Amino acid sequence: MKHLFFLIRFSILLCFLFAMTSKLSYAQRYLVLDKYKPKRIYLEVGDRIEFKLQNDRQKYQDQIIGMQDSVVFLANLGKVELHEFDRFYFPRGWVQWYSNSATLVGGGFMLAAAVHPLFDRPFYIQRESFQIGLFFLSSVVLVYPLRYRKFKVNDKARIRVLDISFNKEKPTEEDNNPLPKRNR
Repeated sequence: MKHLFFLIRFSILLCFLFAMTSKLSYAQRYLVLDKYKPKRIYLEVGDRIEFKLQNDRQKYQDQIIGMQDSVVFLANLGKVELHEFDRFYFPRGWVQWYSNSATLVGGGFMLAAAVHPLFDRPFYIQRESFQIGLFFLSSVVLVYPLRYRKFKVNDKARIRVLDISFNKEKPTEEDNNPLPKRNR
């Protein structure tokens, strides 16, 4: 009976500990990318992002260092308004994994085809080995355009700053601006 009370008390304490250390238990701001679907993309301060700005062809990689209601502060670019973002890019992990694996396997088959004449009695056919290696390496080229999931900010998708802080007083510009005074 003592053990049962101990286990109940311990599990309640453990649940309380997990609840207090979860993401939503402390005040924070998120950059939310919404496509009017159940799944949202939450970006926090400190996240690395890849994006393009409107009327600009260059793709930027930067880190979020702060947020306000309609402004995002980035490490390299500084202050960027939300309406200036055109699209975001999120890398797909499976494409990177597949590219690395298929390159390794395809390279192995190509190497086996290249060293085929060095063996007296090889246990494989050189032409088949070359074709299999070529197939794997060409499949890497085919999945290359799928390496990023794109999020375009338009009429069907929006970007906003979600504030879940406990203190709802309006902070001043000086309180929230993480940039040094010379960059403002």
